[in-house]
Amino acid sequence: MILISDIHSRLFWKDVIPFFKLHPEECIVFMGDYVDPYLQDHVPENEIVERAADIFQFAANNKNNIILLQGNHDEVYLRNGIGAKCRFCHSQANQLFELYGEYKDLFKRYHVAFDTLFTHAGVTKNWLTQYKMIDKMDPPIEYNLKYVTEWIDSISDDMFFDIGRSRGGYAPYGSPTWADVTEHRFNNLPFKQIFSHTQLKVDGMVYQPNNKSWMIDSRAIFNYDGTVVNKLNI
Repeated sequence: MILISDIHSRLFWKDVIPFFKLHPEECIVFMGDYVDPYLQDHVPENEIVERAADIFQFAANNKNNIILLQGNHDEVYLRNGIGAKCRFCHSQANQLFELYGEYKDLFKRYHVAFDTLFTHAGVTKNWLTQYKMIDKMDPPIEYNLKYVTEWIDSISDDMFFDIGRSRGGYAPYGSPTWADVTEHRFNNLPFKQIFSHTQLKVDGMVYQPNNKSWMIDSRAIFNYDGTVVNKLNI
């Protein structure tokens, strides 16, 4: 399984295209945040829409093998700018609203493989607790990855877009699009998780905030075999 960390209009993801041609059976999971580049990356604003469209079309052409997770930056454009509390490309906003609307059915809140939950920012026990979901789980949460994902499917966009206080929001804790890495350190859940969202300093770096989670927002492509996350050298 191939994982691609936050894009933010960068082009490193294209290294996976020749690899995928040789291994078309591989599942590729994009971890979200396809637009809103960092200033230091010097991405021309007039290329932002086209660069996102290239990713979305790649996914549309390979729907059975490519997953596009929904990040906090993507949520803003899927909601036509509602709730923008992150970098926002005003000059290209209308075109991005249209582009995201065209491909909206491709975006997923989560993906599950190898008994591992993949989301943009990760699920924390505190976020579940603020909706009293922990108390409602029977049998106990240890056996309830399926229950957690079914509940995520059922909630509103507003709940799924909770911005926690650690990121300047009003909710006590952030959702799977907004949870800060600090929220994971003492919030061990019993199932494995892989997420992105909080940018790491070193390219290709993998960070473990706890013993069941991996964070991979480091401008790189990774391989995951159900046990270990490694940078994929292609």
